Amino acid sequence: MGRVLWPVRASPCRPVRRTGAYMRISVSCTSRGALRTAALGAIVVAAGMLPGALPAAGAQTADASLAYSCRFPQGARQVKVKVAGEFPSSARVGRPLRPGKMNVTVTVPQAALGDLSGLGAATVTGTAGFVTMITQGTGPSPVRWPGLAVKPAAVPRGGDLVLTASGPVPAVKVGKPGPVIFTLGQLALDLKPRKADGSATSPDALAVPCTLNPGQNSTLATVFASPDGSGPGRQDRPERGNLRQGPSPDRSLAAADIPADCEELGEDIGDPFALTVCAYMTGYSNVKKLNSAMLFPYTIINIVGTTFYDCSPPGKIRFCIPFKARLNSGGKAGFPPARSTFLTYGFMPTTATVEVTQATPFMDILVELDFILDDEDGDSSRVTATAKFGMRVHEAEVNGTPLDVGPNCGLAEPMETKLSATAAEYSPDSGGPLAGEATIPPFAGCGVGEDLDPIFTASISGPGNYVKMTQGNGCTAQSGFGCPPVKPVPLR
Repeated sequence: MGRVLWPVRASPCRPVRRTGAYMRISVSCTSRGALRTAALGAIVVAAGMLPGALPAAGAQTADASLAYSCRFPQGARQVKVKVAGEFPSSARVGRPLRPGKMNVTVTVPQAALGDLSGLGAATVTGTAGFVTMITQGTGPSPVRWPGLAVKPAAVPRGGDLVLTASGPVPAVKVGKPGPVIFTLGQLALDLKPRKADGSATSPDALAVPCTLNPGQNSTLATVFASPDGSGPGRQDRPERGNLRQGPSPDRSLAAADIPADCEELGEDIGDPFALTVCAYMTGYSNVKKLNSAMLFPYTIINIVGTTFYDCSPPGKIRFCIPFKARLNSGGKAGFPPARSTFLTYGFMPTTATVEVTQATPFMDILVELDFILDDEDGDSSRVTATAKFGMRVHEAEVNGTPLDVGPNCGLAEPMETKLSATAAEYSPDSGGPLAGEATIPPFAGCGVGEDLDPIFTASISGPGNYVKMTQGNGCTAQSGFGCPPVKPVPLR
C-alpha cells in the first residue's frame, strides 16, 4: 500500500502510524453499520487541488484520483476512484473543522460485472465509505467516512459501470496549531443490485472491500489551524502534496520541551523524512517465584512508522501498520538500572541492581485494524505487543552481605515479552498501559569463584511473570506537537 505517517486514538476504534526482536501491536475495529456494510481501513499519502470552479471565500476545493484493487466474489479487479470535495482554507484551534460534501466516482470495469449480471441485476445502488487519515502533529488518526449514498445506476451490457456517490462527512476537532492533513485510505462498497422490476436479487447485497494500490500520492487536502483561525503565512505552507515533515526540529520550540534522549530514527530505517515521536515509559514486572515486583525507571521510547499493507484474513478486512521503536536511556537502548529488594525463598532479603536492555536494535510495533462484517462479533478492538529484552544483575547483597556476582551475570538468552491492551487503552502516540506475561530464561555468567547460575535460575527463572508497562503521550520534535511529553504514573 502506501506510506503512513501515524495513527492516533480515534472513535470508534483507534490504531497506531508509519513504521525488525520488535514489538508488535494489533488493533481491530468492528463496523457498527448493517450486517454487510463493508468496513474501512488503510492509509495513504498524497495531495491535489481540484481545478475548475473557484471555491467560496475562505474555502478550498480538493480532489484525488486513485486506483484500487477491489475484491469481487469472482476475484480481484482494478477500479478507478475519484474523490472531490470542499474544505475550509484555515481552521481555529479548539473548534470543529467541517469539510463540505464529498463526491465520489467509482468506475467498475466490464470484467467485474459478471457478479451483477449473474444475479440478473438491471440496476445497482448502495453506499461507499472510506477510512480517512487525519494528521495533526504526531500522526494520522483514522476517521470513518461511511454511508456516502450511491445513486441508482443501470448495469451496462457492454462497457464500464460508473457509480457516483455523495454525502456529508464528520467534522474534525482541531487540537493544536499547524497543518491538518486529510489522506484517503481503504474503500468499502456495499452494493445493492436490483432486478428490472425493482425487486431485490438473491443475495440482495454485495460487500466489496477495496485496497488502495501502492505507490500513489493521494492526500486530499491540507487545512492550516491557528489560534485565531487566520492560518499561517505563505512561508509556513508546505508545497502541495508534501506531507512528510523533514527531520529538522521546529526552531521556535524551547529545547527544554524535548527530552535529550528523544532521537530521530528515520535515517536508521532508510527514510530520513519519517516522523519519530518520543514518550516516557515505565512500569512494573512481577517475579513470580519471589512474589515481588520490580519497578522499571522512566526511559524514553522513540517510535517511527514505515509502510502499511493489506493483511486481510478470510472473511475480514484488515490493514497492518508497522512501526519500529527503540528505548533510549542516556544513549543506551533500555531502562536505567533499578535497585530492587526481594525476599529470596520467602525470608531472605536480597538486594540487587537490575538493568533491562533491548536485545535487538529495534522493537517491532504492528497495528492491525480489523473491520469485521458481522455485528454479532461485537467490538473486537485489541492491541498486542511483543519484544525481547536482556537483563544484567550486579551489586547484589544477601541479608546485607555483598555477593560478588561478577561482571557478566545475566540472562542466558533474551526474554520474550507479550503484552496486550484494547485500542481504547493504548496507542503509540497517546500512550497507555500494556499488560501481559513473560518467561524469565535461565541465568548465566553469575559468580566469581563459585557458580551462582543455579541459585539465580532456581529462585527467579520461569514462566508466568506478570508485566505491566505504561507509556505517556508522544512528543514530535519537528512540530512540537505533544511536547514536552508527560511522565505517566506507572499502573499496577
